Amino acid sequence: MMTAARDVEPDAPVSATDFTVNWVDAFSIAPGALASFPAQGAYLAATPILAGQPLYQNSLKHPIAVHPGDLVTVLVKNGPVTVRAQLQAQTQASVGDDVTMINPASGMPVTVTVTGPRLAEMVMQ
Repeated sequence: MMTAARDVEPDAPVSATDFTVNWVDAFSIAPGALASFPAQGAYLAATPILAGQPLYQNSLKHPIAVHPGDLVTVLVKNGPVTVRAQLQAQTQASVGDDVTMINPASGMPVTVTVTGPRLAEMVMQ
């Protein structure tokens, strides 16, 4: 299982180098502890993580990529056609979050998926 190689403060950036793989007795393993560091982008510590402590998914969070009021560039994809739109965020969101944004021209709410800082996409079916 993965354990912290050092003490990590909340909101500090973390990566795989901050953790080590340690062998543990099968009967003493912490339920839900991660066997490897997740690969889905950048992470921050969601809670204090002490050296030697097992790593759990809820100990990690993605950094905030969109803040309320931000104008977000959204790629709208419909088959082979892709267009860009500027939408306004109403809430904060991290990469991978589905969030509702407002079209400033029409006031219409639109649900998009955040893909990066002030970036999102919407795939139309």
